[in-house]
Parts: sequence; structure tokens; C-alpha cells
Amino acid sequence: MMTDEQLIAAYFADESKLYQDFYRKVVLKEEWDEARPIGKLPSLEEMKAMATQWLKNLRKQDEVRDFFCKVKLSRLKGGETACSYWKKTRGVPHAQQELAIAIFADIFVVPVLHPTHTTVVVSALVLMHTLDFLCQDCGD
Repeated sequence: MMTDEQLIAAYFADESKLYQDFYRKVVLKEEWDEARPIGKLPSLEEMKAMATQWLKNLRKQDEVRDFFCKVKLSRLKGGETACSYWKKTRGVPHAQQELAIAIFADIFVVPVLHPTHTTVVVSALVLMHTLDFLCQDCGD
């Protein structure tokens, strides 16, 4: 079984894996089992649309927005917030992967993300540029 850091790296390398896992873990609410066959999936575009809508709904939750705006992440130099780091490094692939790992390390303080799909959701937040929307309301 892959570690969370390896899984995040795999998502950054293979967009289709991200959406397949997002569909399985968030939409179908399956338990984590990489060995189990996926079966028939919606198209990549349909899965992207589902993920986009789910993440837009996440934006409306105050505790999630507050986490990204206010909580200093322990794995970032200087203890920056996710949003301040995102604004500085947006578009830098290695920095984005580092941010996803840092968010994952501290995300337990946000109870809305279920542990069985936290890795895929955090990766989607970064790779789909959802932080653009989550961070636009931050006062930093």
C-alpha cells in the first residue's frame, strides 16, 4: 500500500487516477482498496464536473475556509497558512505538491474531511486550483 506522500505524488503525475479515486472515495463512498477493480466509470469530464461541484460546496463551509485562511501549517517554513503559501507559489508544481502534503499533515483539525478520502480531496483542492476560490475571502 502506498504512503500518503506517494499517493499525492501519484495524483500529481496522473490526473485520471485522481478523478477515479475521487469518484470511488467521495461519490461512491468506497473503502480504500487499490487492488479491487474499479468497474465502469463515468468519463473523465463527468468525474471532473462531480469533483468541481463537491469542492464548490466545500467552499461554503466556514470551518474549511478558516482552516485554509488561518491555521498555520506545521510543515511549511515559517508556519504559513495554506492560502498565503498558495498565493506565493501558485503555478509552481513542486511547491503545490509540498503544499498538498503540508495540508494533509495538518488537516485533522477540519472535521468535514473524512479520513478515508482526505488524501484525494487535498490533492484535488490543489490540482484543481480550488484554493483560488477558498483563499479569495482570506484577509491576509
